[in-house]
Amino acid sequence: MGRRSKKIELVRTMLIITEGSTEKLYFDSLRECLRIPGLTIVPREAKHSSLNDILKNALASYDEDAYESVWVVFDRDTQSHYSEKTRTLIAKAKRKGILFADSMPCFEIWILAHFCLPQAYYHTQEQVEDQLKRHIPGYAKEIDWHKRHSLYRELLPSLKNAITHGKALTAKAENDIQKTNTLVWKIIENIQQKRSCSG
Repeated sequence: MGRRSKKIELVRTMLIITEGSTEKLYFDSLRECLRIPGLTIVPREAKHSSLNDILKNALASYDEDAYESVWVVFDRDTQSHYSEKTRTLIAKAKRKGILFADSMPCFEIWILAHFCLPQAYYHTQEQVEDQLKRHIPGYAKEIDWHKRHSLYRELLPSLKNAITHGKALTAKAENDIQKTNTLVWKIIENIQQKRSCSG
């Protein structure tokens, strides 16, 4: 269920709740690069990385009624088995209109998609990072590395490739949730649509 129309007219703030600091720093970089009139992008790292906590944070933020849209960004390699409680929270979040941009196995799939179509399966996050380092020598998940790089800005020339590859992965993973996938392209397209409307 979407927001009330008058809310959308009054406030255009997008909240992006991330599982970890890597994702938050990427969206911080995006926010610094994109200056969209009438749209505020708010990346926020969840205090705890469990999906239950991320979803509770998203639901509480949604209920504050301060955001046009609320997104959750998380890795599915750390969330391989959902409890009944988690499934209930996911269903509740989706009913309210909270949007999901998860990646399998990890967020680095989205970064890798700027350079190539990632392979169908990765057994570990480290395998993804090893392949990514062929394109970004010295890449590291550490906060210090990301603070020294404006990753969104550096990847911007290849953004169209990433969206194309992301959509291809999503289509291939439709009937196999263990296949490599990333839905981060949905956030980017959503922002681009808002940018077009504001321009």
